[in-house]
Amino acid sequence: MGARLDQAFGHDWKGRLSPVLYLLGMGLAFVQPILSVALTVAVALIWFIPDRWIERVVEGEGRA
Repeated sequence: MGARLDQAFGHDWKGRLSPVLYLLGMGLAFVQPILSVALTVAVALIWFIPDRWIERVVEGEGRA
């Protein structure tokens, strides 16, 4: 399962946007701490949205 999920991550909008927002939040921690916290919370909230493609990858791996 690990190899298939590794291939799947990073090819969607969340996989691309999350590291950018997280790194931006770390940089803003020195200038605007409240914006840093807001971006970190935004990244966490983004991942609460369920991804059907992850479910399909996991289910497909279970059948193989």
